Amino acid sequence: DQGHREIIVQPLTLYDAGHSLNDIPAILAEFSQKYPDIDLRYGSSLGLSRKVREAAIAAIKSILPENTDPEDCKLLVVGRGSDDRAVTDQTITLCQKLHTHFGFGDSSYCYSFETTPLLPQALKQAAHSHYSHIIILPYLLFSGKLLSDINQEIDNIAPKYPEFTFLKAPPLGQKQEMTKALIQKIQEL
Repeated sequence: DQGHREIIVQPLTLYDAGHSLNDIPAILAEFSQKYPDIDLRYGSSLGLSRKVREAAIAAIKSILPENTDPEDCKLLVVGRGSDDRAVTDQTITLCQKLHTHFGFGDSSYCYSFETTPLLPQALKQAAHSHYSHIIILPYLLFSGKLLSDINQEIDNIAPKYPEFTFLKAPPLGQKQEMTKALIQKIQEL
């Protein structure tokens, strides 16, 4: 006991899903039973706040070649996939917002697993379009197995379609806007 009577727990997740809905609350409930005099506040996921959208915009801008005509680009937002409709809808909403922001020729979404459309099919479809640049934005916070799998899929298909430029955006957690999104969520508590 360090004398702290107020603790804020803010999950660093994009979605309200398994860990943030079940695992962390179970741990916090156990903690609260053990320390009932502690004011424990638990935040929600980062979601699609303005700062998260700004991080996605920054990630795309970081790989977009200078003087590229947005009309000659196809955006592909890759979510992680889930059987939870709220999670998959978040990927769709981000895709729509980015399409509107940039004015790309076309934008679509897909998932790395569990939910259709899956990434391999979406990449093949994009490679059969007339857009010269295919921008792939992983809707992830960090690098890791999911990002490695996404990049491997891109690396597998790119040589088959040399007439296209496949541009891989970094995960959102590498952008300073995500730090601001996290601080904003904590301040809301």
